[in-house]
Amino acid sequence: MKGNVLILSLFAISCIGVHSQTVIHLPQSGERVISSEMTEYLNMEEGWTREKNLWYYYGNQIMVIPAFYTIKETIDSTYISNEREKKIRIENYEESSGSYQTSEDGWKWYDGIWTSNGDTVRSYPPSFTKNAKVIRVKVDNENQRITQTEEIEEFYQIDNDKWTWDPSRKIWLYDHVDIHKLPKYKIIKSKVVSYAD
Repeated sequence: MKGNVLILSLFAISCIGVHSQTVIHLPQSGERVISSEMTEYLNMEEGWTREKNLWYYYGNQIMVIPAFYTIKETIDSTYISNEREKKIRIENYEESSGSYQTSEDGWKWYDGIWTSNGDTVRSYPPSFTKNAKVIRVKVDNENQRITQTEEIEEFYQIDNDKWTWDPSRKIWLYDHVDIHKLPKYKIIKSKVVSYAD
């Protein structure tokens, strides 16, 4: 079935949400679908943002997902066929809570921030463990709820040994040069336990 797809994207980005709208028209059948999606980001860890399903820490994609965040997504769709309308709403809710630990000298996670030798830093240590509990809830148009919970333990370390932490300047150096970026991390060990409620 051939159709013309017209996508209208309206993005209203603020500290709380992103809104987009999509219109699909199938001229042969005369059917149309209008879909509106609102995504709200709540309770984010300091320094974290999310754009196009990618996480950024102070503007750097460091390949880590934060331990604390809440995402609420609402999708409203209207199906129009033969002058009949059917409206459907789907709500997705995802909440993560947890903590970090590290054995790196001088590094500590306390009250939502990392410190290095007692000073607040906008960085993660060379290696750390993240423990998180992620709850995902989906509510369909008939108010049926599906809940899935994951308990996650992940051990991270920097993915390139050319990165070194300068404790006096509180910055990362790449090959002994300040390139004004943060290192990327890789998961060395991961344990995920999933269950449905």
